[in-house]
Amino acid sequence: MRLPMLERLRSLLYPMVEQNAVSDAMLYGPDEILGTVDGALDMLANDGRHVDPGTVTIAANLTTLTQVPAVDYVQADGTVVYKPTVDWNTRFRPGDEIILGGSAKGNNLRRVVATVAGNGQSLTVTSPVTAAESGLLYGKTTYALLRRCQELLLYPGGYETDTELRTQVLGQWIQIMQRRGSRGGLVAEMERITNAEVTLLESAPDLDLLGANVAYTQSTISLNGTGWASAVAIGDSLAITSSVSDSNGRYTVYDVTGTTVKIGHRAARSQFYPFFSPNNAVELQLREDRQQNHIAVRLFNSTANPATVGLTLTATGATYIGAFQRGTTGTTTQATTGTLATVTLTAPAYATAEVVLRLSGVTATSTFQLAVTGGTPQRVTLGEMGLCPMTTDTAPNLAALWPWRWGGIVATGLRSRQNETGLAVRFKTKPGWFLEVSTVGHVEEDAYTMASPDEFVVLEVDHRNYTNYTERTLNTLVREVLLPADVDGVLGLL
Repeated sequence: MRLPMLERLRSLLYPMVEQNAVSDAMLYGPDEILGTVDGALDMLANDGRHVDPGTVTIAANLTTLTQVPAVDYVQADGTVVYKPTVDWNTRFRPGDEIILGGSAKGNNLRRVVATVAGNGQSLTVTSPVTAAESGLLYGKTTYALLRRCQELLLYPGGYETDTELRTQVLGQWIQIMQRRGSRGGLVAEMERITNAEVTLLESAPDLDLLGANVAYTQSTISLNGTGWASAVAIGDSLAITSSVSDSNGRYTVYDVTGTTVKIGHRAARSQFYPFFSPNNAVELQLREDRQQNHIAVRLFNSTANPATVGLTLTATGATYIGAFQRGTTGTTTQATTGTLATVTLTAPAYATAEVVLRLSGVTATSTFQLAVTGGTPQRVTLGEMGLCPMTTDTAPNLAALWPWRWGGIVATGLRSRQNETGLAVRFKTKPGWFLEVSTVGHVEEDAYTMASPDEFVVLEVDHRNYTNYTERTLNTLVREVLLPADVDGVLGLL
């Protein structure tokens, strides 16, 4: 196939050049390149983004397409060596779309694949093409469809055929957006993304009521457990309702002494440092290493100036047996005496300093009380959870740091921070509804406390789509796109 412009150029060549047929040699290369460009433009109009190697021949039945390999080179004896053909069994599946380009007979079109031959060299399409022809370029629409999904904030599983991408993802765009955040929408979307079956779990209608008209005392951050305190233990989950001060939610038992039940929260990811830290801030970060019986303390400095913070960490029910600096750019001093650890950390600008405290005799009832003795960090965290309440001007109250038990249970008390009465306490409930997503990460609680029991959302499915979605990517999608709220208790963040 030679383009008209090349024909005109050929007719203008000198007769002397034409005599030796040099014009054919001169025009062959540009003709092939321009023909490829012209065919690629035809494919672009039909959602084509990449031209596959070789060409396609349309059989006389107008439904069979046969692959023709491209020429690799010509040997000295005139033997033509072809490039390897593509195995269409791995390239196309029934339901995929094939695009044809570079046709002079009206075959620049898109067709749906019906079958692929066992040898991978030919395929049939569901509807006939226009005319028999050879030397056509071909490609797939998958790349364009996936890009279009990404632009519309749709997330296919990566295993769909081209027609499924058009009908079940792009074709359902409005419905997907309307259902996003709902029960049915979350189930359908997570099943598609994770390539696994998702079951929606909801609370039982009749929840186990431990106590009604329960009183709470802020000074001791404890509930009056008369009649039900013996039914709970450290680490149990409680749901509190009937609050008139915005204290409804899920809490964790911090301590039980007689009829007094201290409450708090389980720190998110208390075995890890926070995923994200703010810019231009100084943070004191702690984490538990439960396998080694260590507590690591890190000064995270994202400011342009050096930062120094001093602290003491008092243990109850455990003993310090040493401390050491971990390889960071900062400098530290550390000393341990029985149940007291004294640490000073200095981190240069945009750097960290870290100390590891070694423990002995740690149990589930071991507690730790942190005190900042020097410096003013903007935040003090155990894992993802802050250890200091905020003052009315949102500044951290470093003088009232919450203690925590080994296992990441922080004694926070009710959210209202005031005495309350008439509370209802329920045992190990999962108020509202939640969808479960499980991955390799550590999950320390099966639900995360949000504003009220109606807003619990925990995702847990068996994530089997590692090729298209890593755990980190899936976490970002869940937190920032798929859910109707900002949920920190998802994908091992607890």
